[in-house]
Amino acid sequence: MMTEEMEYEPAEIPAIHHWILCQSAVVESPAKPMTQYSLFGVGFRFAVESQVGPGTTFPKPLDSLCIFARFYGGLGTRAFEIQVAWLDGIGSFEETIVEVYGPFTVHFREHESVRDYVFTLRNVPILGPGRYAILLYDLDIPIFGTAAEPLAVEYFEVADESEV
Repeated sequence: MMTEEMEYEPAEIPAIHHWILCQSAVVESPAKPMTQYSLFGVGFRFAVESQVGPGTTFPKPLDSLCIFARFYGGLGTRAFEIQVAWLDGIGSFEETIVEVYGPFTVHFREHESVRDYVFTLRNVPILGPGRYAILLYDLDIPIFGTAAEPLAVEYFEVADESEV
């Protein structure tokens, strides 16, 4: 049996083991180690009323989306950015970035290997029905080459309310 305390060595780039999309999140206790969160409306499909006025359809914003992240191995303070991309744009074979959120500052506490954080996105533009991606980028990672790789990606689908 080991009696020595395990030493925690944080990684340069935090790893993400959970990246969960929900409609809202509530912190159950004050921010501290072992903070508890309740996630509501966890899912991947959202119904949006396409008619936003007489004779008009999309775009229509979602009031808010939350993304719960569980980081492992973070160190110090890091800045993150979230991009929302529409994957099914009409006549497009490439994703369309519809909004960029951030920077979000996350503080990693010394001697804690795990850090939970909820990112809240407001007025998320929905350009039309179809698939969307939410991509998390660490702004403190130097970019080599043409583009940075996201730390995490979550997908969701938007359908017209009349089709659900």
